[in-house]
Amino acid sequence: MIKRKTRRLMTGTLGATLAVVMLSGCGQAAIGGEASAAKTETLKIGVLIPTSGVYAEIGSDTAKGFETYLELNDSKIAGRDVEVVVADTAGDPAIGKTAAQRLIQQDEVDAVVGVVSSAVGLAIAPDMDAKKTPLIITVASGVPVGDSPYVWRSNLPATGSDVGAAPVVGKYLAETVGDGVYTMASDYAGGRTQIEGFLNGYTSAGAKTSGEVFTPFQTTTDYQPYLAEIKAANPSAVYAFYAGGEAVNFVKQYEAFGLKGQIPLFGLSTLASPEVLEAQGDSAVGINQFGEWSANIEGDVNKEFVAAYVDLHDSEPSWYSATAYLAGQMLEEALAQDAEGEDLRTKIMEGLKLLEEIDSPMGTTKFEGSNQSPTHDVLRVEITRENGVFGNKIIENLGPAT
Repeated sequence: MIKRKTRRLMTGTLGATLAVVMLSGCGQAAIGGEASAAKTETLKIGVLIPTSGVYAEIGSDTAKGFETYLELNDSKIAGRDVEVVVADTAGDPAIGKTAAQRLIQQDEVDAVVGVVSSAVGLAIAPDMDAKKTPLIITVASGVPVGDSPYVWRSNLPATGSDVGAAPVVGKYLAETVGDGVYTMASDYAGGRTQIEGFLNGYTSAGAKTSGEVFTPFQTTTDYQPYLAEIKAANPSAVYAFYAGGEAVNFVKQYEAFGLKGQIPLFGLSTLASPEVLEAQGDSAVGINQFGEWSANIEGDVNKEFVAAYVDLHDSEPSWYSATAYLAGQMLEEALAQDAEGEDLRTKIMEGLKLLEEIDSPMGTTKFEGSNQSPTHDVLRVEITRENGVFGNKIIENLGPAT
């Protein structure tokens, strides 16, 4: 377990910078206290996120989660002062690739955390490998990590038909809902891999779908033509994968089209995440979604994380925040291994290989064998709203996923 010092939090430098600095294209901003003169005493971390575009809110939550870890640890990781450089991907692979290259080559960061879009992750992974720079993906589930020793993740993957939360959810809905689920997702790498995983679990359990549709990524604002297709198919349920602004539009239009209360809606924890709930309003109430984290998970680490996040940011954390917090823990544990290496990049990479178990906001995070992705339990939660306050009530634990 990682030792940490709890204290009253003030407004963090990383969050404040995100609030006042507009980062466009590959624009970057250095954040943190004064760097130590000796390179070995300062750890330089690149936070690669969208600060603009449809996934900007997700990027903000990611940065806030990592900042919360730093605030609880006196802005240090493994005893080293930390300097953070934020770079905007805008959710675009070309922009993200240029931003990553600048972080590696010009800013000379020791590691990179973040990455929301799987398309961005796929674009930058070869650069991380070529420059031997550790990358801890916190959101982009459709990026394979086994192809490079430098690419790790703090969240469950969706890089094949049998890994991550989606196959577990597919099997669960096959057993509880039965035939007739209609699948719907945004048409990009992340959406397609998530649906692939769900269908593997669903069909291998003997169930048959009633239809499938992929909507154009980042350009779809009117979902009514697709919702009309769903209504005509009369499915037993809908399983959807959307996030950010797309999730807001989809969930609100699902209710406006008259499907809420008529056809049950299921999804992963991105569908009605805290950062979009206010915009979704009561349209989100009653949605059942699945994921590896909830603010209601019992455990001292999660309670401390949630309390510190709320204190620091005056808002509720999300799954994106929790996985970014875990990325900070992974860096701490990796450097605590005191692995051999001539520079911090090598020490981090070699230390990551030695990870076994971390007490995290998810409960117990396990790294087994050569797996560069964690093992977490998959939870079914229901979106609630009482006295105007949203909540995610844990309904059931579906067991572990890797």
